[in-house]
Amino acid sequence: MIVDDEPGMLRSVSRVLRRDHEIITAASGEDALEKLNAGAPDLAIVDIRMPGINGFELTRRLKEHDADIDVILMTGNAEEPDDNLIQAIDGGAFYFITKPFDRRVLLTLVNRCMELRRLRRSERRYLDRLERELDEAQKFQLSLLPPPFQNIAGVNIHARYLACSELAGDIYDYAPAGENAVAFMVADVVGHGASAAMMTSVVKSAFHAAADEDFHPLKVIDQVKEGIRTFDPSRFVTLTCARLDTQSGELTYVNAGHPPG
Repeated sequence: MIVDDEPGMLRSVSRVLRRDHEIITAASGEDALEKLNAGAPDLAIVDIRMPGINGFELTRRLKEHDADIDVILMTGNAEEPDDNLIQAIDGGAFYFITKPFDRRVLLTLVNRCMELRRLRRSERRYLDRLERELDEAQKFQLSLLPPPFQNIAGVNIHARYLACSELAGDIYDYAPAGENAVAFMVADVVGHGASAAMMTSVVKSAFHAAADEDFHPLKVIDQVKEGIRTFDPSRFVTLTCARLDTQSGELTYVNAGHPPG
């Protein structure tokens, strides 16, 4: 969109840009605001000195309508260029040029502005996709957890899991371990991110792979070690695994190398 109260300037700027861009012209700030109803432009080239709504005020109102609009401000007043430049920047303008200007400068400036706009949109789409994937990964990770309340072999299990804002390496699990026993595990994979989340699923699978051995803690550890063997050595797991025999009251556990409780 080109906004200027001088018809000659509208025609001049339009000729420079029409070859590569779709042009909308407006003879005043009021006219420009009315034409916004047809859709917001990607870029507005706005004269500062206009009767009624001047360029600074129009820039503010264009930004209110669509914060993503880029604005190039033009002025034919060379008496106070620094003040105009400061006010243009404060108003959120993309650039500030003084009339008369070289057509190559204007064309290059507009093309650069549009290129940066395309890059911003591409970056925004990429970040939106990452946020969706992160949300889906977090939901999957939470789906690995068993219910927070359960009674197994007469043992009441209560669990509380507070998820962080990113993918993490924390997991707990429990299962019946024979007719009169229950096994449970609490594990923490080093670090955060996709690799840590992936390892939690490996740890869960390893825990349940020890079911044939009635979840003996050492068997669980063997399964976990085998499961994470292909990961980088810096990716390690610390965990506590225990098996409680409800008839004898015997608790067998591996304490993750921490001092005995």
